[in-house]
Amino acid sequence: MVKGFYNLTSGMLTQRRNLDVISSNMANVSTAGFKADQLSSSTFRNELMSRTGNTDKSNPEGLADVTMARIPRETITDFTQGAFQPTDRKLDLAVSGDGFFQVQSNGGVRYTRSGSFNLNNDGYICTQDGGLLLGANGPIQVFDPQAGELTKDGVSMVQFSAENIQVDANGGVYDSNGNYLDRIQLVTVANTGQLVKEGAYFTGGGEALPVSGTIMQGYLEASNVDALKEMVSMIESQRHLQSAAQVLKMYDQMISKATTEIGKIN
Repeated sequence: MVKGFYNLTSGMLTQRRNLDVISSNMANVSTAGFKADQLSSSTFRNELMSRTGNTDKSNPEGLADVTMARIPRETITDFTQGAFQPTDRKLDLAVSGDGFFQVQSNGGVRYTRSGSFNLNNDGYICTQDGGLLLGANGPIQVFDPQAGELTKDGVSMVQFSAENIQVDANGGVYDSNGNYLDRIQLVTVANTGQLVKEGAYFTGGGEALPVSGTIMQGYLEASNVDALKEMVSMIESQRHLQSAAQVLKMYDQMISKATTEIGKIN
């Protein structure tokens, strides 16, 4: 009976962890470039149950493998490509095929499939949180000759505009006059299984390697989260959690009766 406490409690803890993963997926169903996660679980301390005679125990018969507990093992990221959504925005970029954008942030280089970029005040192509998009020659800076310069309080200021930026399929970046500026550096990593996920960004994974993926300007890659599938998984996980809690309560009541009522002398 005590073994049931291990099975039920470990199952509840695993389902709670699974609900956290599902909740993260659901919260990012509209996040461009987001990759869904899935929890993988495993058993702990497998044992073989055997049947033997009451007196002669020389020939035990194996019945089945049983386990003391089920535990969460790892969270696996699904890198399947999401659908492409047209935006007609010059700095919305999507990767078709393998590869990640490289972004320089305060914490170092991070990888992402989220291609919703802007221009900062210095003309660098950047992410929504300020990370700089990396090209073959470092952070990519864009000056639009057609935007010219603006004089303010006697100071000549360069104007930056994303309206006339062109990005070709190979990642080449061109200004409004068609002048080549840099090439967006798409990479993969030596071991995607070792990538550490931080929202729509990834770090780690070993050495960065060049890839042959292409870039689509004016598109964003949608999240690959299947909202309907995640909703069904959430309901299933909640039902498992509720059932385990109810049975655990029954076990507790049985233990209470066994220790306080059975064998009681009136």
